[in-house]
Amino acid sequence: MDMRGPGTVFLSQDREFTGPVSTTPSSPNRHIYTPGMFLDPKPRPQRQRYLRMLADMSPEQRLRKAFELSRWSRELFMAGLRDRFPELGPAALHDLYLERLRKCHSRPS
Repeated sequence: MDMRGPGTVFLSQDREFTGPVSTTPSSPNRHIYTPGMFLDPKPRPQRQRYLRMLADMSPEQRLRKAFELSRWSRELFMAGLRDRFPELGPAALHDLYLERLRKCHSRPS
């Protein structure tokens, strides 16, 4: 039996992340995380600058930026589908796009 201390989260068989979380594994692959805590082992040196830039924007500017990012993500998603399914015509590709979006938005709780 593996006896690692509290706060060790197993990301896979080979990797682990030791951070400020509480884990209560009921099985080797199941963990309960402390609410409000997000595990992000990747350093984000620009995060504070990004948050300051958002805080300096007016509500209208933030809303426009949200719409812009949403549009870009939809375009990127569609481009990925187009690359993955080059044989589909525009109508079939649009149907696949809508089907995949429905799967993203109708996940069971």
